[in-house]
Amino acid sequence: MAIDMGYNQMWDILNTNQGLLRIVKDGVVELPIDEAEGVKFKLTDCVDDFLEGRPYGRLLSYNPLTKETKVLVRNLYCANGVALSPDQNYVIFCETFMRRCRNYYLQSEKKGSIENFIDNFPGCPDNIRYDGEGHY
Repeated sequence: MAIDMGYNQMWDILNTNQGLLRIVKDGVVELPIDEAEGVKFKLTDCVDDFLEGRPYGRLLSYNPLTKETKVLVRNLYCANGVALSPDQNYVIFCETFMRRCRNYYLQSEKKGSIENFIDNFPGCPDNIRYDGEGHY
């Protein structure tokens, strides 16, 4: 579950059971997306990833103007948390059970590539945020 001020000053709420919810100006709740590539959103709480040893997570991108959803990265182990870099060049996402956070490049010559941001945490990362002062 996540909430943020989204496109056009409307609240975007990511509900892992329903999809992307949007609260529009008059308080009406819309459901712009509830699936990606034909796969409906559902909460698995990472237990499936852990018990089965299989990655089920995905990193998605949604364009509110075109209403297009793209799967950027597949096969993530307990995908948990995402933060946009200050220059909007990449996003950092965490994989809890792999004990790492990784960069996915949105722009530049590295566009579409993935690099480790931090690997081998002593514990399991749970979400990530940029603090506006140069730290995550």
